[in-house]
Amino acid sequence: VVVNYKEMINTYNNQPGLWSAKGWADTSVITVYNDADKSLFISEQKVEYLSYNTAGDALSERATTTKVDADGKRFISGYTETFNMEFDRDHNVINQRVINYQALDDFGTQEVLVDVREIRTLSYDEHGNAREQVIASYSGLRDGTNEADPGSFLDCKVVTTGSVDLWGNALFSVT
Repeated sequence: VVVNYKEMINTYNNQPGLWSAKGWADTSVITVYNDADKSLFISEQKVEYLSYNTAGDALSERATTTKVDADGKRFISGYTETFNMEFDRDHNVINQRVINYQALDDFGTQEVLVDVREIRTLSYDEHGNAREQVIASYSGLRDGTNEADPGSFLDCKVVTTGSVDLWGNALFSVT
């Protein structure tokens, strides 16, 4: 029984000769349907890769989420800006900032800041799954920057992930 069907399409149009030659996508679109016939749209996430470092690690990206309402009308529900600031020798992100916005209209032209998360990943397993992370949440940004405003601190949690199954899914986590 198919629970849902996902289709992922990557495009490589940005900076021909550089990004394309190295296999660095400029967008990835993940569309979810209720079945393999794609008869009912559920959601879509479009990730735009804005910059890479020389090792091919994505430094910044913007992900826009589109959903469907009860009447079948598609609408943009929000977007996320991700800044990957530091990587380990295996190209795993160890210092990351994620800024979440909620759309205020169906087209995503107006939004409100939901939160800012500063994520430090302290360790990974041999398959690249995060083992221990410290996640600090904030309600605001410093004026004119994409940095969390320390005065808007909300909470901090440490997430420790135990064993994972063959597909990389965490079997248990402690927060």
